[in-house]
Amino acid sequence: MSRVIRDRSILLLLLGLLLAMFGAAPASAHAILVRSLPVFDAELAQPPAKIELWFSEPLENGVNRVRLLTSAGKKISLPAPALDPADPTHLTIELEPLPPGIYTVAWKNLSQFDGHEWSGSFPFTVLNADGTRPAGLAVSAAEDNRNPVPSPGETLARWLALLGGALFFGAPLFLLLVVRADNLLLARARNLALQALWVAVLAIVLGAWLQILLQTGRLGGLAALPSLLLETRTNALIFTRQILALSGLLLVLNLPQPRPLHNQETTLFVQLLAAGAGAILLVVLLTAQTAAGWGWMTAALVSFGLAGVTLVFPQLVAALQRQLWPALLLLAGLLLFTFSGSSHANVLLDTPWPLLADYVHLLAAATWVGGLLLLALLAWQLRRANTGSEQLPQLVLRFSLLASLSVFVLILTGLFSSLVQLPDLAALGQTPYGLVLLGKLGLVALAWLMALLNNRQVHRRAASLHTPAGQQQFRRQVGLEAVVSLAIMVTVAMLTQTTTPRNLAQEVAVQQPAIPFNQVIKADDFYIYLQIDPNRVGRNTFLVHLYKEDQTAVGDVQLVRLIFDYQDEPLGQTKIDLKAGSPTDFSATGAYLNRGGNWRVSVYVRRRGLDDSLVHFDLAVPVSGQGAPVPGWLQNSLPGPDLLLAMMLPVAGLGSLLALLGWRFWPKLRTLMALMISLV
Repeated sequence: MSRVIRDRSILLLLLGLLLAMFGAAPASAHAILVRSLPVFDAELAQPPAKIELWFSEPLENGVNRVRLLTSAGKKISLPAPALDPADPTHLTIELEPLPPGIYTVAWKNLSQFDGHEWSGSFPFTVLNADGTRPAGLAVSAAEDNRNPVPSPGETLARWLALLGGALFFGAPLFLLLVVRADNLLLARARNLALQALWVAVLAIVLGAWLQILLQTGRLGGLAALPSLLLETRTNALIFTRQILALSGLLLVLNLPQPRPLHNQETTLFVQLLAAGAGAILLVVLLTAQTAAGWGWMTAALVSFGLAGVTLVFPQLVAALQRQLWPALLLLAGLLLFTFSGSSHANVLLDTPWPLLADYVHLLAAATWVGGLLLLALLAWQLRRANTGSEQLPQLVLRFSLLASLSVFVLILTGLFSSLVQLPDLAALGQTPYGLVLLGKLGLVALAWLMALLNNRQVHRRAASLHTPAGQQQFRRQVGLEAVVSLAIMVTVAMLTQTTTPRNLAQEVAVQQPAIPFNQVIKADDFYIYLQIDPNRVGRNTFLVHLYKEDQTAVGDVQLVRLIFDYQDEPLGQTKIDLKAGSPTDFSATGAYLNRGGNWRVSVYVRRRGLDDSLVHFDLAVPVSGQGAPVPGWLQNSLPGPDLLLAMMLPVAGLGSLLALLGWRFWPKLRTLMALMISLV
């Protein structure tokens, strides 16, 4: 009966986690500047009253910095940037009147979605009173010297957290599905799983606080620490992750512990320490309730509360001992979701599917890496004890099936995520994200090639596992595969903190030079040529040239007027009379195109003794931050949930069925499939 309950618990766990995905908020990548006022390299006749910045995703409050530098590099005193309560992607900085000059706006922000900082700068110019450009050049700001990949400290912090998450999920799953209750190695495997949980919790806590301290140093030192701890969504996820890990530790502390935690005094001390640390983290999480969200607080309260009950009533542990590992699996699943909640998933796409793919990818990776590490350690312990090795082939066969399914899921979800993050194939070799991804794929191919060799030994030379020489060779191969899997996690730690090519393309579009508008339209007996330079939001130069094909005079031109009419929404018309530079050339300069989108510019010409002429020019003013369209399928949103499910489920189901049948009945097909996997 206990096995039935356990299996149902695992099934309900997976179902609950999948359902929870659809209520989760989407995550993104770094907060890239997509629009600004003044615009990039704007030339303004009047100084701006404020600087406004719009980013690709919501920002944390209280930790964003904006500086204004003169052409001499002098810093101008500014008030703290204000985050718009109605639009958390919008920062505003009020300005005192600025004299003519060339200025550089340098900014540094903290994303609410992935907890990563991003920085940049752009220049603008306040023209002299006579319209001439002031002397000088825009300075280079320190914010432009950002690293394309995370620092070693950042990579180490994320690697520790990911390793802890993989062990925290992989240990109970390995015990439940690979070792099982009827195995003679259950006691030894349970001790190993408990040791893995201790390492997992320690890695999660160390990685979390290393990340917090490094971020504090980059965002202004200890003065920024209270805001980071109490007002940011990312640290709410980090606190939740630690509480879930400590909750799991409290659940298993009343079980017989491995050395050196086997005596009662040490166990009690660790119980009190874990309870105290969890309570402090929970208080911090409750203090930051607006940033954390009620969902994370509920999960943390329930998990920590249930774990705390076992501290007060240890007899419950004995009564529910067989259900503790499924409970740990549930906590581990929630813990892994805190990583997906701050990942690159759902970049610029209003759909839950990339987030779901990222989470399933993380579950499969934790199943493979966590289980592989435990299998390698168990094989090493059996060699040292010189006993129980006869049970090893059975465990290897079970883990082989579990690892094969994990690899299949990793391929499917990894391919999907790559399509989301990479705008084109060239981005693989031309961006830091693509190069790190290539390194990861190389290590993955190496690991899968080792897995192929191990798989062949298990299925085609299973008898060798019963000999000392065969067991020694298998231990070396599995150990080397485990080391490679740890190296793969280093690349994953780098990828999760490296800006995706899509975001870099979006940022480049903000600083992309605008293309002047040029068009000629015939009006009655002459032609009107209109040029708008540079054809962007803000200040432009408008030039009208009148001519006839036979080069004869167009007449006595008394008035040339431009009429601006925004087509995307009713804003009313704006008119300007152009100044004559010659009998056929007329011009004006001003910020009459004040929004990106579709405009109609009408040219009205009045000539003495002739009928008035009116022609219409339709033009599209680029929205700052859009620039050139993104190539490929990413120009559009992903298919809706129903369509995507209809596409993916048959493929995944058929692939899984073929994999299971091939692995079970056709050894040659099994070898071919393993070879194809290793070459992906």
